[in-house]
Formats: sequence, structure tokens, C-alpha cells
Amino acid sequence: MKYILLLFIILTNICFSQDTILENLIFKKITLYQNKKGLKPITYNKFQVKSCREHSKYMSEKTKLIHVKDIDSVNASAEIIQQTYSDEQTNSEIAKSVLDDFLNSPSHKKIIDTQYKKVSVGIHKKGEEIWVTIRFF
Repeated sequence: MKYILLLFIILTNICFSQDTILENLIFKKITLYQNKKGLKPITYNKFQVKSCREHSKYMSEKTKLIHVKDIDSVNASAEIIQQTYSDEQTNSEIAKSVLDDFLNSPSHKKIIDTQYKKVSVGIHKKGEEIWVTIRFF
């Protein structure tokens, strides 16, 4: 019985939620793009994921995109926030759409093309909408 409980604890810590999987896919799309541009590797700032998720939830409640003016409150150098995506898309399609939309916006593309050391991604799902907040450090 001890071994079954231990296995359950290990599997629980290894398994990711669908939200975490999507957040990681968005991060991977950003890093792949930056690698192609010859930028130094960026790391994932897991300590700010919660604040990104909370901001995404806040935007979904207000039903509008809101850029944080006082980004020092989260120690971010830049923050980019994306529109909603349909929950009908696969995680890979959503992650690609997020990156494509950022690259199609000159001000957002400038942030991605700039050398930052860390990034945090947080999403919030509301019905069939997915709200995304990305912070660069």
C-alpha cells in the first residue's frame, strides 16, 4: 500500500494540467522563435506564473485587454497581453496563434525580439475563451 501511495504522489507531481501544458507550449514557441533570431536562451520564470494567471483572469472578468501600467509591481521589464482564443483549437494551434499575433504587432514583436532573460506565461479559461498574459524579465 505504501508503494501505491508513493507512486500516486510521484505521478501527481509529474502530471501537468491542460493550462500548464498550454503555458509551456507558448513558452516553447517563444524560445524557438528567439533561437532562430540568434538571441540568447531565455528561461521560464515559474515564480510569476501565478500573477500572470491572475491578470488573465482579471481581464476575462472585465472582458477587455488591460496592460499593467505599473509593471514594477511584478518586477517585469515588459509585459504583453494577448487576445482570446477559441477553446476549440488544440493547444499547439493556440500557442502558434499567440506567437503569430505577437509577431504581427510591431510593438509586441519588438518585445519578443529584445533580449530578456526570463519569461512567465499565465492563462485563464472562461467558457470557450482563453486569455493569455506574458511577462518578460
